[in-house]
Amino acid sequence: MSLRNAFVLLTSLLLASCAAVQPPAPEPLRQARFESRETQLRALQSWRLYARAAINTPRDSGTVSMFWRQSGKEYTLTLRAALGVGTIKLHGADGMVRLRTSDGRRDSARDAAALVERHTGYRLPVPHLRHWVLGMPAPDGAPEMELNEQGELIRLAQAGWVIRYDDYREIGGVSMPGTIRAEGQGIELKLAVQQWDIGHREG
Repeated sequence: MSLRNAFVLLTSLLLASCAAVQPPAPEPLRQARFESRETQLRALQSWRLYARAAINTPRDSGTVSMFWRQSGKEYTLTLRAALGVGTIKLHGADGMVRLRTSDGRRDSARDAAALVERHTGYRLPVPHLRHWVLGMPAPDGAPEMELNEQGELIRLAQAGWVIRYDDYREIGGVSMPGTIRAEGQGIELKLAVQQWDIGHREG
């Protein structure tokens, strides 16, 4: 092969390689994809989440099983500690949150975060978590968001917390988070989702 032909071949290969590399999606396109996904999520009337949650604080750490069932504006959140240490079940409806423990204690309050802290020592942002676990910001507060090519959240800063999403999976035609890491108020929380169940949607 002549030097000239070799040069032409090399140039062709380089051009083909460059053409195969797709440029990143522009920000307006990512935002449009995010808004489309958010519309799908807000249309969900019911969903269930099963996950393992690791909680770390400067004082201690622990692992719990988490079950969240959302039906309209009502929710049930169950936290079950390992080795039969205990279970806490929250039920939120009509602006009131009721708590029940496996040893028979009952309590209620309008502030779910304060109620959980009173019985566990962890101040978990329960009202915000309802939205964060779906991979979208809570409606109150100004969020700072970083999106991937598909318009999915990979980083969210809101209400003094930073939430990172490591992966997504498609459930019923909607991309749902697989691993969620949240840090705020001296707490590190990692959720490893084991199962999503998505119910009916509006419209």
